[in-house]
Amino acid sequence: MALAGGGTKPIQNLHAGDTVLATDPTTGTTEPEKVVRLITTTTDHDFTQLTLATTGHGAHAPPAVLTTTEHHPFWNATLHRWTNANQLTPGTRLREPNGTTATVKTVRNYHAVAVTYDLTVADLHTYYVVAGRTPVLVHNCGGYFDGHDVSCTCEGQPGNPVTLEAAPAPAPVAQSASSRFTSHALQRLSQRGVSPEEAEQVLGNQPFSYLHEDQWKTGFYDSGSNIFIAKTIDGNINTVMTNVEKGYINRLMGGR
Repeated sequence: MALAGGGTKPIQNLHAGDTVLATDPTTGTTEPEKVVRLITTTTDHDFTQLTLATTGHGAHAPPAVLTTTEHHPFWNATLHRWTNANQLTPGTRLREPNGTTATVKTVRNYHAVAVTYDLTVADLHTYYVVAGRTPVLVHNCGGYFDGHDVSCTCEGQPGNPVTLEAAPAPAPVAQSASSRFTSHALQRLSQRGVSPEEAEQVLGNQPFSYLHEDQWKTGFYDSGSNIFIAKTIDGNINTVMTNVEKGYINRLMGGR
């Protein structure tokens, strides 16, 4: 979450009385708004992962990744209206606090079981979620401003609190591990003697971005098994390494 005084904070660490940055996109007015309360939910299961190309962070800035619930509305600066996350398409521009935009590169909808956090915010009922270092404008209401989806019941009115829903990285769904990998990925894993189940464990670790041969990739490292797996920007596994020392990972991360 983008804080009103600058800086960011994970949504689960926010408290009532904290101040976040909010914008009315129809007027361009940006001002601080108070957090009213934080709500934790364990029943959401439809999620969207967005990869964004950002401006203002250098020519070789890594792509920013954001995970949210499928029905969470983002301000679509291309169409000048609110659009649910699962309806965004590559090329769509999302608003940043200074009026510039981040461009959607990929959209992936998936099902998982994960804890989500709901944030009730006063007055403007919009706020910025942070993808990497890039805040983008979101809302949980349809119909409250001109241009909202009229099929949605408006929140932010008495009895209808506005909520922000955020989720951790994609969790595995209830199916065999091998069925979640492409044939190319399975071949890579087999060549290194890594089972799909071991790969799932590695991919459950905290991802990091690194630059290799002028391409940004996403790396995953498991210190218990010393297995390293990397994905290209389109999410395909292209590197599998075993017996990898932590020092190698530190050097990769130091090259960002």
